[in-house]
Amino acid sequence: MEQTKYNSISKKYKYCIVFCCAIVMLLCMGHITGNTVVLAGCFVFFAIIALYAVLNGLSVPVLLFFLPWSPLMKFAPGQTSLYTIAFFAVCLLAFINNYNRLRLNYVAFVVLLFVSTGISKFINGYYIDKSYILFFIFLFMFPALLFELDGKYDYYVLTIIFSLGIITAAFASKQFANYGSIAKFIDVYVWEQMGITRYSGFYGDSNFYSAHITVALSGIMLMLLKRLTQKRFIVLIITAVLLLYSGLLSASKTFTLIAIIMALFWVALVLFLKNKVSYKLLLISALLIAVGVVLYSGVFADVLDVIVRRFNQGNDAQTLTTGRTKLWKSYFSVLMNDFKVLFIGQGFTNINVAGRASHNTLIQSVYQFGIVGLVFFIFWIISVFSLNSKQINLKRVNPIMMGILVLGCFGLWLSLDLLFFDELFLIMYYFVFSLKWCEETSGKIFKSNEKKGETE
Repeated sequence: MEQTKYNSISKKYKYCIVFCCAIVMLLCMGHITGNTVVLAGCFVFFAIIALYAVLNGLSVPVLLFFLPWSPLMKFAPGQTSLYTIAFFAVCLLAFINNYNRLRLNYVAFVVLLFVSTGISKFINGYYIDKSYILFFIFLFMFPALLFELDGKYDYYVLTIIFSLGIITAAFASKQFANYGSIAKFIDVYVWEQMGITRYSGFYGDSNFYSAHITVALSGIMLMLLKRLTQKRFIVLIITAVLLLYSGLLSASKTFTLIAIIMALFWVALVLFLKNKVSYKLLLISALLIAVGVVLYSGVFADVLDVIVRRFNQGNDAQTLTTGRTKLWKSYFSVLMNDFKVLFIGQGFTNINVAGRASHNTLIQSVYQFGIVGLVFFIFWIISVFSLNSKQINLKRVNPIMMGILVLGCFGLWLSLDLLFFDELFLIMYYFVFSLKWCEETSGKIFKSNEKKGETE
């Protein structure tokens, strides 16, 4: 009975992957040719697959697959992405289905944050726009989506589908950077005098693009610690290499550093596994082979050369952070000299200092919410996590596994402004789901009473 259920779920996932890949191919075709009829048909098919996903318990995998493609899911740059509308619909349906299971204590913090940002808007004379309203609707409905954590998804399949979306978007954006109308959605940064070329998928920001990759890589690293079937092991290794290549295309120093630190943490975990020595050797050998492919393969040669050139640009903090330290200082200066902004922020209004984003989600949070609003937002996060307190016991999660997960999911947030993007919620979802998997798995792979032959 259990095996039949597993096969049924696998079949649904296979259909889902095929349909998702077909939609993004049609999406590329529509944007390359500039054909609005093809794009309209693509968006209709996307709406159908989104409805299918909701009805068949696949909503989060579909959302994660299309997340790297979301900037392309519109008729023209500057418009609202159909992806955001689909995400809103999924959260709404999840809330309708699960509202009676919610402990509504988190709503108080949503209301308090709404009031504090509303006061800021009123004082500064800012208008309440649709993004502001939508943000608070998401704060209200998103917790209901966390109830889909309850045994609904296979962590392996969820991560692979997310990775597939990232990899296809990375390769498509690189391939079609100079093709027809789609080029308007693709930014390639070329510094000819330094021999540096940076890709950024469909996002227009290399760090934003690579932020998805570190999330998926952290999940793959964690799963490789557990004894897997041969097929899953090989798929995870290949996926990790493709993700690493996609990330290096961004020539992001932050991505490179985070990937290296996660790899070091992973090696430390391998050494402390209670598996047989043969399995540890298998994992270390796989890592060494992957490193060999990266260092000596001609495919990686160009991207590695670009990374080395970026790190050789300068040794001071200003150069190393690509001007971010100066930018962060300008934000700190505003916060320290304007107590109104420091305490109640800008009221979640898309206004930046000197027209430049802060490139740091923590700084952005203080700047937009103020200290008062940030406290309410933090309490909202805590209350949301407490919805799953019965399912997740953080004391059972290995701290190094937690370190890999935190670095992968949130490390690049220190160089990005994410408050105004769907990633804020979806990466948070993936993080909670990963924590649940780690809590269930840590005891099996770090204790001597592990069952022999146990597979993922």
